[in-house]
Amino acid sequence: ERRVLRYDIEKRLFGSPNSAMDTVADGVYGQPNLTTSSPDVADTKFSDPTGVLYACGYLYVVDNGRVLVEKTGDTVFDAAYGFPDMYTNTPWIYSETGLAEPFYIAVSPSCRTLAISDGAYNPDSGRVILHSTIDGTDTWADDVIGDTDFLYGTIAGVNAQSFDVPQGLAFRTDTELWVCDEGYNRVLRFDGIA
Repeated sequence: ERRVLRYDIEKRLFGSPNSAMDTVADGVYGQPNLTTSSPDVADTKFSDPTGVLYACGYLYVVDNGRVLVEKTGDTVFDAAYGFPDMYTNTPWIYSETGLAEPFYIAVSPSCRTLAISDGAYNPDSGRVILHSTIDGTDTWADDVIGDTDFLYGTIAGVNAQSFDVPQGLAFRTDTELWVCDEGYNRVLRFDGIA
């Protein structure tokens, strides 16, 4: 549908005990209204959104090679990880600033680190990118897990440093990151994440 819908959960969970559950969205991101679905790459539009996270006062949306950050409370996104700007569609770039195919995102409990799983459907080339700036003001990655130098597939084979298809991410603490590696049928724990 190329959009992210917003629901008022408090209204749904704590409304009148005799009222029926409201299933109508209360807001939309990525489209001008709740009834349109046109794709685009812009600060207010999506091309193919696959993930969403609200953490530390920021809304993150994974969309076709980029991770958008909205930090002002409106429906205009303020920054993009993975693209040189909000309007240039350049997925499949393995570098410190580019993303190939991001799929999942996580933010550490104290809001110090943003983790992005990248290369979700590109076997033997997956990686997790780590950013110490979570608000999009600095989109250069600080560290990478699964590659030695931010490049495509530099660690091959099943081992403690590689991924096949990294998917879900979760921080248990600020320095402990868990990564689902779908391609190798395992979940890995990484300690010492800065």
